[in-house]
Amino acid sequence: MRGDFGEVRSLLNCEPSRERWERLCELLDAFAPEELDAMIFPYIDGHLRLWPHELCKAPKEWVWRALQDEHLPFWHIVRCMDLSGAYLKAPDMLTLLKSPHLLRITILEMDSNRIGLEGVEALAQSESLGEIEVLNLGFNAMGSQGLRALMGSAALSNLRRLNLESNALRDRHALPSLAKAPWLQTLQSLSLTRNALKLKELTKLLSKLHAPSLRHLCLDRNPLGSLKPLLEAHEQGQLPALVHLEVRGCNLKEPACRALLGSSLMGQLEQLDISYNEGVVDEALLVMLDAGTGGRLERLWLEATAARAPLMERLLRELPSLTHLCCAASSMGTPEVRRWGARNFTAQQSASLGRLRLIAPHVEVVMGK
Repeated sequence: MRGDFGEVRSLLNCEPSRERWERLCELLDAFAPEELDAMIFPYIDGHLRLWPHELCKAPKEWVWRALQDEHLPFWHIVRCMDLSGAYLKAPDMLTLLKSPHLLRITILEMDSNRIGLEGVEALAQSESLGEIEVLNLGFNAMGSQGLRALMGSAALSNLRRLNLESNALRDRHALPSLAKAPWLQTLQSLSLTRNALKLKELTKLLSKLHAPSLRHLCLDRNPLGSLKPLLEAHEQGQLPALVHLEVRGCNLKEPACRALLGSSLMGQLEQLDISYNEGVVDEALLVMLDAGTGGRLERLWLEATAARAPLMERLLRELPSLTHLCCAASSMGTPEVRRWGARNFTAQQSASLGRLRLIAPHVEVVMGK
């Protein structure tokens, strides 16, 4: 036997970790194919079934060898493939998608590849994606037509998390309604960060939406100005599971913030990041406290907002479910600015932060920008 079976057994009897997985892959490369089939794989299959899928990632060397048409016997133990920043050319991607190597993959990371519309169309037509639960397509310049193509994929029936950050989904005329996606019924997390979406685009995306499993929605850095379509979708029962909302830097003014913080949606949120919106002022947050809509809130981010320290004290006292609060540094006083623009917390800010922590010792209170 060319490989070290003793070390393989030792690794599999330890707690799963990225380092142990990487070492296991190195060891498997040393065995002859007949040894793998006869003894190694039957032994390790039962152990690896209990490992987190994100740990069982194909080494990049295996990926590149597969793209060179080398037959590798290891793929059935791989659950995650990371091709982020690989800049795959269309022929390489088509080769990969037509191969059997993806049949048991549940996590596919493909961000920053610039695959464009052609690549997304190939992905959507692939029959090897039936086990995919996590798909990262951020920074791929797919455009609105690419989203339309992705929505036509019946193979993504097990999709749970989808990242579409920075894909230029700004063509309102080509932009489809997410309601038409067959995978929307199982989707639990969706990121649409930095897609230049405005209110009309958001309205179209959420038109006739029904996402019964969606728990997390990230709309960060889109100049929306309003969340009206989202609030209406919730009022119509289309987002019954949504508990985590991120709307950082969405150009929300005070009326839009008041509408969100006093809404029925707010009553079911457990996590809210509303940082970097000028409309987040004391008066808007008071709407939530007065209406009692923040009763389930556990984590709240108010970085770079105009909310002040006295209001932070009320949040800590009146939201008993809160476990994490990120305050704006400006609410604690003016930070000291050093050379090269570096910002340092002053004694006043540190003292204010200390007072807040004393009010609710069980809450993790931190100070952002």
